[in-house]
Amino acid sequence: DPTLHLARMRLDGAVTEIRMADLAFTELEARTFLDRAGIRLRPGEVATLMERTGGWPAGIRFAAMSLVGRADKAEAIAQLSGADGNVAEYLFAEVLNQQSPAMREVLLRSSIVDTLRPGLLEALTGSPTDRADRLHQADQADHADQAGRRTVDVIARGTAFLLPAPGTSGCYRYQPLFRDLHRAQLACEQPPLVPSLHLAGAGWLAEHGELL
Repeated sequence: DPTLHLARMRLDGAVTEIRMADLAFTELEARTFLDRAGIRLRPGEVATLMERTGGWPAGIRFAAMSLVGRADKAEAIAQLSGADGNVAEYLFAEVLNQQSPAMREVLLRSSIVDTLRPGLLEALTGSPTDRADRLHQADQADHADQAGRRTVDVIARGTAFLLPAPGTSGCYRYQPLFRDLHRAQLACEQPPLVPSLHLAGAGWLAEHGELL
């Protein structure tokens, strides 16, 4: 988000906001794009592609490039990942490497879970007041849960690849291809950390009744 008085501008109707959800392709738009590229997919294959890319136009274009000449389109779509190939190179150079060291560490650590929540974020990345202070200078006197929620919101504003989780309040999910890249990069850079993060995440979820 730009450093503007957005709340006042929203109140005055003086700003139009276009977010990633607005820019994402619909299934019909994805099918049209693929048809024009000479790639014919069955409805179920298009749905899987939309699930893997989140409707991200660049991701769909990369997928189209990988589908050219492939006989088994379903297998090629299933193999589409943000951890290798053109998608990984693009996300690594244009997104991940543009983050500050503190934000980059948060992104990598928090990528091991499917849904990012304020309390769970702190279990994976450190104390809420410390992390919030490093990312957006939160008031040290605020409650931990408030700091954690603000931290999640700051991360969401800092990357277009973190989207609100449907049916939740204050929870987010990484775009699938971006999550692939994060998890692969974390395993490459800090392999001993991965099992301890899984243990911390599982412990937090169990304590909050999220056993499944």
